[in-house]
Amino acid sequence: MPILIGGDSARIRIEDRLEAVDEYFDERGWTDGLPIVPPTIERVERMLEWSDRSPQHELGAMSPSNGVVTIEKLAVNAVMAGCRPEYLPVVIAATEAMLEARFNLHAVQTTTHPCAPLLVLNGPLAGELRVNSRYNAFGPGWRANATIGRAIRLILLNIGGAVPGVLDRSTQGQPAKYSYCIAENEVENPWSPLHVERGFDPATYHRTLVITALTALAGNFGGGWLAERWSMRRLLVIAMALLGGSLAALPRVSTQAHVAAYAIVMGLAGGFVMVIFFSFWGRAYGRAQLGRIQGAAQILTVLGSAVGPLLLAQCVALTGSYASAFYAVALVVGALGVAAAAVPLPHTGATLH
Repeated sequence: MPILIGGDSARIRIEDRLEAVDEYFDERGWTDGLPIVPPTIERVERMLEWSDRSPQHELGAMSPSNGVVTIEKLAVNAVMAGCRPEYLPVVIAATEAMLEARFNLHAVQTTTHPCAPLLVLNGPLAGELRVNSRYNAFGPGWRANATIGRAIRLILLNIGGAVPGVLDRSTQGQPAKYSYCIAENEVENPWSPLHVERGFDPATYHRTLVITALTALAGNFGGGWLAERWSMRRLLVIAMALLGGSLAALPRVSTQAHVAAYAIVMGLAGGFVMVIFFSFWGRAYGRAQLGRIQGAAQILTVLGSAVGPLLLAQCVALTGSYASAFYAVALVVGALGVAAAAVPLPHTGATLH
């Protein structure tokens, strides 16, 4: 009985025998010389479940043959290499890195030198996937190391077109051209971790949380002080401007200075919004209704927390980035700010005691 091989973009019907699949792929130069796992429709679909992007989302063209790289093609090659589905995000990230112009992939693929891309995983994910970073790191015995590295080689071969002796002109080659993947042994490393050498401060995350919390507290006190001196409309317009501006700028955050500035602005905006929420509703409807209003707000917050990730995932699937979602939310917040400046706030005659 024949089986279907491939993905939505290209499907092949082959006899349901491992040997038949191997021979078919080997005759066409689609392997690295070793047996492959047949990339059946079911296996490819299971692999794609670990990406929130569309299978047909294009990452770019891969040298030297300028083959178009799609998420689905990466999943097919990852299956062939024997990767577990949870390895796919690493394969995607590694491919994106190789496609950067500064990596100079064309030279790596076509040189007579025996060089090969080395993938070094840094951070908690390496431990979760059990990528070896200690004894025999470059040797056998670890599925993640072997199959992720092999998937990279199959991608360079099948999508990039680096066929040995044709476009891959390496004189002797070397074993690393089969698989070349390790993790950083950050715990026992006497030097700075790789991400620190690359410009990422290990304390950035915690520092950002502290800055945001402190500026939100300052926003609470400052907003409360201003609420006694300024109109609610003016405070609301300022808060919406800060919030909308920070959301629009988020996709462009790339340095630690940007992160700190973003944390400050978001903290102030959040502090202002909190004060406005209680002051405005209290003045408009009286304190007796605040409990009900806050309960409704909490329900909407939980709903937003549940739906938000789904919408962001859909945005990435359609566009390949979160940027469009943040720009759209920034526009909505901006429209609310304009409405706050133009529409009279409701007033029931109740006062805040």
